[in-house]
Parts: sequence; structure tokens; C-alpha cells
Amino acid sequence: SEGEIYKFGDLKLFGNTVIPIEDAKKAVNDVMKPGQLFSRSKLEVTKNRLAFLLGDRGYAFPDIIAVPIINDETRVVDIEFRVNPGTRTTVRRINITGNESTNDEVYRREIRQFESSVHSNSKIERSKIRLQRLKYVESVEVKKIKVFESNDQVDIFFDITERASGEFKIGAGWSDSQGTLLNATIRQDNFLGTGNNV
Repeated sequence: SEGEIYKFGDLKLFGNTVIPIEDAKKAVNDVMKPGQLFSRSKLEVTKNRLAFLLGDRGYAFPDIIAVPIINDETRVVDIEFRVNPGTRTTVRRINITGNESTNDEVYRREIRQFESSVHSNSKIERSKIRLQRLKYVESVEVKKIKVFESNDQVDIFFDITERASGEFKIGAGWSDSQGTLLNATIRQDNFLGTGNNV
């Protein structure tokens, strides 16, 4: 028995002292609006958007709870988003893992989030995109780990899966005027792990 269909009612935000009110409204209203059919997936998407905005201002581990207030008579669900930004966070270390054939500095020059600076989701996401665009990178996963016995520091891990970056071609042919023809091509997009093409 699926029960009755419910719709979103009032949407309220409590505890936010960090995100400008217009940005917070946009984050919520772009996904869910009063009168729309109730959807738990939209609740999760909205929570993630608010968390991203907080993380962009240095709050890497915010606590966001969506509290549904259900009215069975009108079949309307009011939503209260209760936000606890937590402590403003700085990045202690940035670690590169999975770089078996590439020098560490080749990847670090693509990263836009810096060590000892305030945590920023936008810079971390931009760094991930720049790393994934490299020809010799298959995929990139980002992990954030709180520093032990610290509530305002985080270590970031870029876990990189590399792909083969070399190419070798050989060909043979015959010409009436020149006789036997042989050709070979060797190409390396990541020569000696430096990121240079040879």
C-alpha cells in the first residue's frame, strides 16, 4: 500500500550564519519548491548543495539535518533544514596516491587547493577536473580525512588511477620505385614521469 501523495509545504532554514541568505535560498529553490511532490531524493540533493556552499567557505564537515513536519490532513510536508556549520577548517596536507609512473610535482602543479589555506570545495573540485584532463590519468577520487586530535584541520587525498601513456607503431610496405619500406613510431605522453610529450 503506497499510501497518499504528499507535497512540499514551507521550507525553512535554521542555524545558518555562514551562507548569504540569497545563496541559501537559491540552493534550496533550484531543487525543491512548495507545492511540488514530496521527494526524499530532492531532500538529499538540497542537503548536499548546502554542504557544498559551506565547504566552499572553509566548513569541511557541516552537520545538516532535514526535519520533515507532516500534516496528514492537508497531505503537506513542511521541511526544516537545521544547519550546524561546525568549525572552519584549513588543509594541513595534500597527498597524491596511485602515481606509480608520474612524478609527484606533475600532479601538484594542477591542484588549486593549497596546503595551510582555508578548505574550499570549489578549488578541490577544480583540482579534480584538471587532474582528470591529463592524458595519462584514468580517474581521480578525492578523500578528506580529519586530522587526529584536531577539529579544524583536514588532510586531502587525491587517489589517481593512471592509464598507459606510451604508443609504439611499426609498418611495412612495398614500392616499385623504392622497394621495401619500413617505418616505426614511438610516442610517450608522460616521458620519464615528467608529463612531457616525446
